[in-house]
Amino acid sequence: MGEVKKQYHVMLAFASLIPSMKEMRYYGIDGKTTFTGVQSNEAGICQVQEMLHPNGLDRIILIVSEKANQPAEIKSEADRQKWQQFLDSKKKDAMSPVDFLKARISDKYEQLENIFIDIPYSENDSTRDSMNRIAEVAEHVQKVVDKVRETSENTGDVEIILHADMTGGFRYAAMMMLAIMQLSKYMGAKIGHVIYSELPPRERPNDPGRIRVIDDIHRMFDLIAGADEFQKYGSVQALE
Repeated sequence: MGEVKKQYHVMLAFASLIPSMKEMRYYGIDGKTTFTGVQSNEAGICQVQEMLHPNGLDRIILIVSEKANQPAEIKSEADRQKWQQFLDSKKKDAMSPVDFLKARISDKYEQLENIFIDIPYSENDSTRDSMNRIAEVAEHVQKVVDKVRETSENTGDVEIILHADMTGGFRYAAMMMLAIMQLSKYMGAKIGHVIYSELPPRERPNDPGRIRVIDDIHRMFDLIAGADEFQKYGSVQALE
């Protein structure tokens, strides 16, 4: 029986903005545990952290838009009061949505405070620029993979696993994330859990939302690649 490999868990998320200061509740994947979050990324990150108990995440890579990196603008009066209370608790005059996300996660899991990496993204990027940004994010994943292997006594004993939260960001962010994950597979990273935080139905807005694990959707890419491999070369290895 072979030795169990050491696992290094990386999570990728497109940092969302702060539409309101409402604390949303979400059922976890077991249908019983609940997670809370103001930003859409919060609950998903917490879910993966709990799934990886007791060791948890080793690195969180955030794709950060220009707006998510600027001081947050809170619209409603009630929300502004809650926002000010949060700023006061952190002894800050202002805070960006991405810094708010980090603070919220660190409050819940102190060990995650210093594991974030920010990768800037412009809302005005053209399609070509977006493709370059995908390559840039994939390069950061590669650097993480290389660094882990450099610090490991035996590179064969460590397994880098990439998880993703598909909830935040622009409408096309999910496509970017899937592309990055596919590229990461060729860099030696194994695909872990793909998470999506689903809001409650409109007819029951006070009900908790639900965190979905959508790993099988990502595996469809492998199935398609396998079908293509079979058509071109007659190989059934990927399909199997």
